[in-house]
Amino acid sequence: MFRNKLPDSIIAQLVKRLALFCFILCLFSVFLYILGTRQEFTDATQLLLLRLAIIIGIFLTAMSFCGMVLDIRIIISRRLWSYFAGVGGYILMGIFGAAAAVFAAFITAASGGNLT
Repeated sequence: MFRNKLPDSIIAQLVKRLALFCFILCLFSVFLYILGTRQEFTDATQLLLLRLAIIIGIFLTAMSFCGMVLDIRIIISRRLWSYFAGVGGYILMGIFGAAAAVFAAFITAASGGNLT
């Protein structure tokens, strides 16, 4: 009745969960930065949030790339075409992580935050 799905490897599950966790953290740090701009957080707090967004964005991009490679390996080796949605999700998360890191680095450099 139902097709048994082959279980993912431990590494694939770990990468998937780490990428999702980094995506949520990156989204949360960008949200807090935007909220802090409206609520007038201190400059040190704003710089901390920007630096966190840079680090988490870079890590999210790396995890998304690893997840994309793992899903492509599963598509090629097992002929499971349903993993194309996972590849698309990893691409979108990687683009968001890279954009958040570049945006945060630009704002940090423009505000002179690297000098302190």
